[in-house]
Amino acid sequence: MEKASTDGYGPKRAVLYARVSTEAQATDDKTSLSEQLLALRKYAETSGYKIVEEIPEEISGRKQDTEGLERIRDLADSGEIDTVLVYKWNRLARTVARFETFLLEMKLAGVNVISLDGQSNETASGRMFNRLMAVFSEYQRDDLVETMQQGKRGTARAGNISHTPARD
Repeated sequence: MEKASTDGYGPKRAVLYARVSTEAQATDDKTSLSEQLLALRKYAETSGYKIVEEIPEEISGRKQDTEGLERIRDLADSGEIDTVLVYKWNRLARTVARFETFLLEMKLAGVNVISLDGQSNETASGRMFNRLMAVFSEYQRDDLVETMQQGKRGTARAGNISHTPARD
């Protein structure tokens, strides 16, 4: 595992970002916020990053302007961080456009984004791989929505009423 470059100015400063969509996921043993943060802390420690802040969120990945992502943008714009560490790319965004927009915002602020499940964005092959991950993430979400809608239509045709409260 590569140590964070210090450029002679001390350890790289990182923000840790973890997100789940639902309260049930927040406490699930495998996808919980605490498990994501634990893995991110371990990576930061072994790679030589100084953790500036941890940002856990329980909100749908469909949202582009979450409080957590806005906080990261503020930290990046103020020069308080060098790196964003995220557990998986799909924790940042569930669409390719939002993923690319966030990465570009961070690049313009001079901030690197590293996912524990991806490649470095500093190489052409890494950027390609990470874009493919974003495409798969968007497909996965769209496919899930289609499957759920199909199930609701089938339930309605069978004469049953299915109501799921709208989520933001």
